Amino acid sequence: MTARTPRATHHPHVHFIARTVNFDDDTTAGGLAAGFLMGTLPKGALIVTAGGNIETAFNAGSTNILSIGIEGDSGLDDLATSSTFTEGTPGGYSAAFPRAPLTANKDVYASYIWTGSTPTTGKAHCAVTYIPRVY
Repeated sequence: MTARTPRATHHPHVHFIARTVNFDDDTTAGGLAAGFLMGTLPKGALIVTAGGNIETAFNAGSTNILSIGIEGDSGLDDLATSSTFTEGTPGGYSAAFPRAPLTANKDVYASYIWTGSTPTTGKAHCAVTYIPRVY
């Protein structure tokens, strides 16, 4: 893993990292389980929410799974899972996240996995809000 600089400013406000995920960002059959890097959270960060907005419904034949997670923490769905999102319905979705402050810098990924027929639509704007350096 390449060391990345976490995103934090000296201002006392809630921070965020975000990424747009499109159905065709990765052409691998079944989507990209490894995820798309959203950013790096700093050590001591307190995650407030994870979620996003489904702008265009994802339409794979059987299942559409959009998730957000921290690398190395029980897969890439520990912040927002497919139960957080209704991938086939446009709208806003959010998961409140009571969690202890991070003990190290952590990379956060958004992942889209599908089964069945190849999707032809789908666009989501994913975000994680956090307060840096909670000690």
